[in-house]
Amino acid sequence: CVFEWQAGSELLYSGGVGPQVYVWDARAERLAATVTLGASESATALCAARALLIAGSSGGSLALYDLRDPSPTTLALHRTHPARIVGARIVNPGGVGVAAEPTHPGFLLATAAANGELHLSDLRKPGEPIRRVEAHGSWMSRLAAHPLAPLLATIGGCGSAKTEKDDEVGVVRVWSGDGSLLSTVHAPAVSTAGSMAGGPAASLGPTCVAFHPRQLMLGIGLSNGSVTCLGCSMQQTTTGGS
Repeated sequence: CVFEWQAGSELLYSGGVGPQVYVWDARAERLAATVTLGASESATALCAARALLIAGSSGGSLALYDLRDPSPTTLALHRTHPARIVGARIVNPGGVGVAAEPTHPGFLLATAAANGELHLSDLRKPGEPIRRVEAHGSWMSRLAAHPLAPLLATIGGCGSAKTEKDDEVGVVRVWSGDGSLLSTVHAPAVSTAGSMAGGPAASLGPTCVAFHPRQLMLGIGLSNGSVTCLGCSMQQTTTGGS
């Protein structure tokens, strides 16, 4: 299942089981609207910006809805990726202010797919990417965007080869709002309870990423329940997690 919370309007969006996306009014504690994707697809990524709802699907398509309509219908449908969309976020490549006017012409829509592709598109033409980035060589599982600063973060599969010092099992990359790579974080390996008890060794990597809402900090969640917090820089760096 996927969720999106819009604090200003107190709306919660949910999807992932079947072709429906549900819009819940948290204040009134009721279902406000239901939108439907293609019959054979389910929502795998959600992004809300004022009255605009953007839904990425399991088939790689991107649907836009106007929530001001009492019965929201699809404004546009684009087949943007050849693989499942795992994230959709709005970013301002020119600076701060994403939360203020997210539908301004200067803002871009970032979409990430399971095959490792990151697309940046004009919100008015989401089906025509301005830039395509091979963010991760084999696959990608998460996309996050800073709500104010022009920063993106992605999680991929195994990055650089394992070394004698670091058992790297996941790579997190931080990008500028225009799709330029700023840093690569090699998340630390995490041993399972079985390996600590003498069982077979296993390594687990990052499962989620999120930016601090106001500061330049990135949190990386690991599959053993721990969280690594890192400061973000607008300069190009390479970081090893700890």
